[in-house]
Amino acid sequence: MLNCLSTNAGSNAQLSTNAADGNACLSTNAGSRAQLSNDAADGNARLSTNAADSNAQLPTDAADVSACLSTNAGSNAQPSTSAAEGELPESKAPAFLLVHGFGAFGEQWRGQIKALTAAGYQVYAPTFPGYGRSEKQSLAYSQELWRDFLRDFVLEVVQRPVVVAGNSIGGFISASLAADYPSLVKGLVLLNSAGNVNPKYTPPTEDPSRTPSVPPKLLVDAASQGLFLFLRTSVARTLTRLYPVAPGNADEWLGQEILRAAGDPGALGVFRSVFYLPKPRPLNHLVQDLFGGPTLVLQGAKDPLSNAVARANGLRDACSNVEVQLLDAGHCPHDEVPHLVNEGLLKFMNELTSADESKLVAHELDRETIAVS
Repeated sequence: MLNCLSTNAGSNAQLSTNAADGNACLSTNAGSRAQLSNDAADGNARLSTNAADSNAQLPTDAADVSACLSTNAGSNAQPSTSAAEGELPESKAPAFLLVHGFGAFGEQWRGQIKALTAAGYQVYAPTFPGYGRSEKQSLAYSQELWRDFLRDFVLEVVQRPVVVAGNSIGGFISASLAADYPSLVKGLVLLNSAGNVNPKYTPPTEDPSRTPSVPPKLLVDAASQGLFLFLRTSVARTLTRLYPVAPGNADEWLGQEILRAAGDPGALGVFRSVFYLPKPRPLNHLVQDLFGGPTLVLQGAKDPLSNAVARANGLRDACSNVEVQLLDAGHCPHDEVPHLVNEGLLKFMNELTSADESKLVAHELDRETIAVS
């Protein structure tokens, strides 16, 4: 049986497995509880690998691929091998890494976990540091911190390449992972992703995150407290608006979990950090220029937060590696119409694995031809 990690803030690991095929599925609601080698000085998780090296590699030992980290709030579990060693065999199927959006948590992928596991894949749905039932530490939360959290999670826990699927800001963070660490990502799926499209974008000569425009602290505090209070008193109404096709899926449990997280110590600080995020890179730059791999957009066409159809088509027009599928759903299609999203994810994964198998067969034939000649 392939094991995996499942952590929550109460240290109660929850493992969802498919007894028929022996594949374990991850449902992580931990984030910062499962932080790996966290650098408290700058809040960015770090591995022993060079963070600037976008070609981070994964272990080869098949026994280690099936090994798991079993962590709780008081342990510092380590993988059985260095995550920087070697590469996985090409025949190994990628795992699914499911990434939630702003204010949500890993279990919002409840409609995918069992279905994808039943299809024979490993599935991981971690919760970002600062969200859900993770501890809201006093950190400099940013796109880079969440991207590096995913990087560390893939290297230390998943230990194989992934198909990463992200919703909302989780889509942007997933695209950032694929762009900056492409060796870890076999395919990218964006579901109503955050991020702008700018076909004329030229990367700056200086890192813009090093010279951020910082708003006045008093203004940030006032705006944060006002918006935070508004969100806490309007969760149910907001969720119903975000699920226009199947509002019943925005159920009481989901709303209560979001409210519960908002009441955690440090939650306001996480929300306040949004005002200090550096200017993001355009989504098309991440997806095509830096990643360049297979990318699927599963777009809820009735998203009330944006012109979702135009955004999806704009990304497709700017990126030759993007395929778009419009869904009759709102901002969170994975939770509103899970059956449609599952179909898209499985089809995408099957196409990727079939292509890899074809390349492997062609490589073997070439080797045989050379040997005969």
